[in-house]
Amino acid sequence: MDLLWKYNAGFAFAKPLPGNFSLASELVYTRQGGSLEADRSGKYITEFDYISLPVLVRFKPDGKDVFVQAGGKFSYLINSERIHIGNSNTSTLDDLNHLRQWDAGVANHMPLLLLFFA
Repeated sequence: MDLLWKYNAGFAFAKPLPGNFSLASELVYTRQGGSLEADRSGKYITEFDYISLPVLVRFKPDGKDVFVQAGGKFSYLINSERIHIGNSNTSTLDDLNHLRQWDAGVANHMPLLLLFFA
């Protein structure tokens, strides 16, 4: 299975809280998917489009350039599509109707801030 290009677009914000904490959130459109090459039947391409809203609490110890964040993520599946490219035709398969549209989970990150000021 080959992964397709995944991309995100959206808005992000962070609101300082008392101490070394802040609240971070985003509203993001995400496209994900993959393709599978079958020997005799052709190629299958699957794509998923989501709107996601992660809400995270950040902790930045002693004003360092490293922070840890954890929280929840809520997503809504706005589109799912599976395409079959055969030897002589291309068709859209309607077999993803069983997927849940709403999803929730736990998210965490430990990014390194790479911000340089002159």
